Amino acid sequence: MLKFFKIKDQKSKTRETSTIVRLSLGVITALFIGCGEKDKDQSSPTIPQLKLSGPEEEGMEAESLEQARDYAFNIAENTQSLVILRNGRIVAEWYEEGKDKDSLGTSWSMAKSMASALVGIALDRGEIDSLEVPLSDYFPDWENAKIDNITLRHLLEMRSGLDWNENEQAPVMALESQDHLAYALNRPVAYEPGQRFNYSSGDSMLLAQVIQQATGEDLADYAENHLWQPIGVNADWWKDGEGNYLTYCCVDATARDYAKFGQLFLDLGKTGDQQVISESWVQESTNAAPDLDRYGLHWWTNKNESQVIGAPENMFVAAGLHEQFIFVFPDQNLVVVRNSTYRRTSEEAVAELGVGIETQGDPNWDSASLILPILKSVGYTP
Repeated sequence: MLKFFKIKDQKSKTRETSTIVRLSLGVITALFIGCGEKDKDQSSPTIPQLKLSGPEEEGMEAESLEQARDYAFNIAENTQSLVILRNGRIVAEWYEEGKDKDSLGTSWSMAKSMASALVGIALDRGEIDSLEVPLSDYFPDWENAKIDNITLRHLLEMRSGLDWNENEQAPVMALESQDHLAYALNRPVAYEPGQRFNYSSGDSMLLAQVIQQATGEDLADYAENHLWQPIGVNADWWKDGEGNYLTYCCVDATARDYAKFGQLFLDLGKTGDQQVISESWVQESTNAAPDLDRYGLHWWTNKNESQVIGAPENMFVAAGLHEQFIFVFPDQNLVVVRNSTYRRTSEEAVAELGVGIETQGDPNWDSASLILPILKSVGYTP
């Protein structure tokens, strides 16, 4: 079970947080890359690894990075990890006391962007014909004649037209449903597909069956073979009690591994000499869809500064509950990963009664307070 209780922030809006008590940071484990480990090559012949550098070596001003760190690790922010890449190298990383580069974080809805990547790979490989394919091709037993008008593109753009209230139904699916896929399927069509943006974890959950039906492979195996292994990531994708992969949430990995995923998209889908995902998919999925100012194909965009005021409009971000973020800045050649405090209550990544994911967020979190000092460090001004 994914555990939450409800609190209210200072603006009296209901927020979700976990049952885990707020931790005192005490000592922050810091690696502000410099003389000791600079340029240390941790790579293997087959698995790509991030190399270490320093702020000055990558054209960054250290004092501004420290300002970002100070905000992230303020006691109220509940930050577990902060990793900053420039030019594909780690220039700074910090962890809360008791955590380090090998500690797992959890993605929450950052996994939506990862599921989108798998769709892109399947499209590149010819396993999916196009984004205009109707959902009925993958759900032949779905008892709703109107789904013939819903396409895979509609799901990825959050414009399926299927009835969903994220604040009310996502917790029910996560907390009270043994079969998350069945819950996501059991929805009427509320409005014409393609006409209205409605953020829906229910829509994202349907991608699990789409990917497996299209590829004929177990989703985790497919991700391992075609996404994680090529970029050197170890990831654990959660399932529900019926064995359905949770494509709306819940991929556990280290902060460095999340950064590798961001770097893949910064590098237009390429790692080394291998094109893991087509450049065309990266461009389409990380830019705002037609008539939307903040969402692509399961990626958030900063068009019209809709995510971070003062940040570049071509920034894009994978974002999850309790301020899990992978920020990508194409023009600045930057990737920033931030994870909140995480406790996993199950050895196996299976969301069943009594076990699951515990994180803690801050209702007053301000992404600009983290991001703008980092941008300042490379000379960017709004």
